[in-house]
Amino acid sequence: MSQSTLRSRRRRLAAAGALAVSIALAAPSVAAAQETPDSTTTTSSATSAPESTSSETPAPAAETPAQTTTPTTTEAAPTPPVTGAVVVDEDGNTTITIDIRPQLTDEQKAALDNAGKATKAAAEALAKARAAFEEAVAALRDAADPAAEAKAEDAKAEVEKAETEEAKSIAEQEAIVAEGLAAQAEEDKKAADEKAAAAQEEADKAAADAEAAAKDADEKESDVEAGTGDPTAAEAARADADAKAAAAEEARTKADEAVKEVQDAAAAVGDALATLDAAKITEALQSARAKVAAVVSAAVKAASAQVAATVAEERAKALEATASAEEKAAAEKDAADAKAAADEAQKEADDAKAEQEEAVENGEKEETDVEIGEETTEDVPVTVVDENTVSVDATGTQLIGVFTESDTGRTFRAVDYFTTDADGNPAVAGQLPAVSLALGDGSSTTTAAGSSDSDSSVVPAVVAGVVVVGAAAAGGTLLVRRRRSAQ
Repeated sequence: MSQSTLRSRRRRLAAAGALAVSIALAAPSVAAAQETPDSTTTTSSATSAPESTSSETPAPAAETPAQTTTPTTTEAAPTPPVTGAVVVDEDGNTTITIDIRPQLTDEQKAALDNAGKATKAAAEALAKARAAFEEAVAALRDAADPAAEAKAEDAKAEVEKAETEEAKSIAEQEAIVAEGLAAQAEEDKKAADEKAAAAQEEADKAAADAEAAAKDADEKESDVEAGTGDPTAAEAARADADAKAAAAEEARTKADEAVKEVQDAAAAVGDALATLDAAKITEALQSARAKVAAVVSAAVKAASAQVAATVAEERAKALEATASAEEKAAAEKDAADAKAAADEAQKEADDAKAEQEEAVENGEKEETDVEIGEETTEDVPVTVVDENTVSVDATGTQLIGVFTESDTGRTFRAVDYFTTDADGNPAVAGQLPAVSLALGDGSSTTTAAGSSDSDSSVVPAVVAGVVVVGAAAAGGTLLVRRRRSAQ
């Protein structure tokens, strides 16, 4: 480990105490925001993104009067609001307020049940993590030593991990519910089309009957005027024609109403598909944050364990000259145990990073169209890491997004990407990259009118050949895994 990395880690650990106290009373960074909708049949919920931490945090006045600086992180991309029907209480119990299960496949029903169980488990883990965090903050107030500071940072990372897991599972449920709502909207549209067709057929028939009856009445009335017809028959024919004309008008009104229902159903389909699109984007972003939070938590835990081991070792050395043999033996045992725990934590952190790296290395290679903003680039060689992440082979840039299907094939629509902040920590950029940055200068692009690379905001450079395996949840301190090129 380089000296610069050690110094950076010590600075972060030194700031942990003040950082912990500053967020101890903060609200959870992931919550389901429920709004009262106009309709009585749906409940609006949205998963809010965590806010990024301040770049400077005051240290406790008594123990460490000096100001400390925490790493600056890039704000994560905002998750779009998803109008669904997923309500989660404080205990993690999920309620779906719209009966969409009949529209779901067996696979979707199982996925919805599993996501509900995951939400429950995440809520329980979050409650435990917050309790541990409060204990760590209390211990930090009592003794602001490096070990206590490291433990507080470890506890904070566990809270963030649990929060992202809960947000991920809620987003999964929202996406499945949105699929059910879209399926229901399609069924309603189909039913409206059939009803409109039947109403139109009935209106056409009624109009034809009315026209025939009116013609018959006209003929009979003409005969009466000519003195060859029956006035009673003519009167009856006219009454029949009037009745059929009224029936035709009523049928036409029903047909017009059916057409309006078709228009409303078509609009509902559009709204449902927009909701589904937003839900998939939210799911992609929350999945990325949860994946990285797991890696970050393991890394912070390893750093915390290493600090504890160092403190125990220094204590054992300090007792060598003055303590009794029994005290020295106990201190040496504590140091050995702490060292073993640190080694185990480091192994878990390495395994977590390796798992993310293997996901890239073992991904499927393919050429797919990539949409970034208003620009679509055809046949881009990528490695599909998972359903929401692709790594561009030419640059190593990992894009976050969703696949969309069309008659011409599938397209990966990017909604964000992984980058690094000024301190070298990976982060969700919170914006789209320039096409040349993400795909390379040699990419062949089909460009929409009025769009160009200049439309993208300035972003940190991503070095070609670097594979970013981590991404940042907002406000998190993260690790980056680099893979050397074949050279």
